[in-house]
Amino acid sequence: MAKRTTFYVTTTLFEMGISSKAKLVLTYLSRTSNKEGTCYPSIASIARCCGCCKNTVRKALRELESAGIVSVTPSYAESKNGKRRRQANIYTLRIPGSPDAPAPVQTVLEGGAANGAEVNNDSNTIIAVPSIGTTGDDGNDLERILAELHLDTFYDQGFAKSIDQAIRTMYRAEEITVKKQQIPRDAVRDRLRMLTIDHIDFIEAQLGNRCDPVTCGENYLISCLYNAPMDCMVNARRAL
Repeated sequence: MAKRTTFYVTTTLFEMGISSKAKLVLTYLSRTSNKEGTCYPSIASIARCCGCCKNTVRKALRELESAGIVSVTPSYAESKNGKRRRQANIYTLRIPGSPDAPAPVQTVLEGGAANGAEVNNDSNTIIAVPSIGTTGDDGNDLERILAELHLDTFYDQGFAKSIDQAIRTMYRAEEITVKKQQIPRDAVRDRLRMLTIDHIDFIEAQLGNRCDPVTCGENYLISCLYNAPMDCMVNARRAL
């Protein structure tokens, strides 16, 4: 297919009340979409072409979804062993004022799991599960920490599920051990409240760069989560 040199952007773009980053991402999606208004670029491709980080793209997509401008549908392909494998999401533009804009549909966040659901590691099947730790002030605090990390936006939902479980374990523990040091509960919770989605991105990138196998499982992930805010700060200072 020939590369497009022009594409449609409605004049109502500037009347939608969305951020500049959301406008930029929406413009890129319009540039890559077909005449039905659908496209399927990866988060990494959108970030690279828009000159921003993946976290910014995720936030922009959530904003566009909340405004009803873009719907996001997960797509899967069947592997040789018969299991379903996640592929790039399908984005459908629903720009107000477009003569051929499709009717609104129920949207699905990047990663395929809505609140209160998780993805089975073996089949990527979305399974509804009861919310954990939502009673009392402690439960509300834990759910608030998790909600602000937007783990449902991660492409690798197996990784996101592991992060979710590790954070729950850390929050409920009386103490954790990091580099042979005992960290009491209050200090652990204070550190968890510092976490942002950028820290989770950092952990995902660090794990992806490892050549040696990780044998500690959740314990290693807990250590990564506790150290991530400080490690990111050190890396930022080195970059200056």
